Amino acid sequence: MKINTGIRRKMDNLGRVVIPKDIRKQFNIFEKDHFSIFVDEEKKEITLKLFKNTCQFCGKTDNLLMIDNVRICKDCLKKIKSS
Repeated sequence: MKINTGIRRKMDNLGRVVIPKDIRKQFNIFEKDHFSIFVDEEKKEITLKLFKNTCQFCGKTDNLLMIDNVRICKDCLKKIKSS
């Protein structure tokens, strides 16, 4: 669900837009976090998705593998293989 915060920001001459501190705090966004960028050309929308280096299924941060652009830990992979 998209919520309009009513906050507007101007892009600077290097193409940067600042995410307000309140929103960064609410979503636990820290300096040097990464984002995936999605574009919907029909709607003329740009969406940022916070990219965390965690397992897609359980959220663990260690023993990660990348399979078809999905991060998965070795434990979850074992569970999937055994089912």
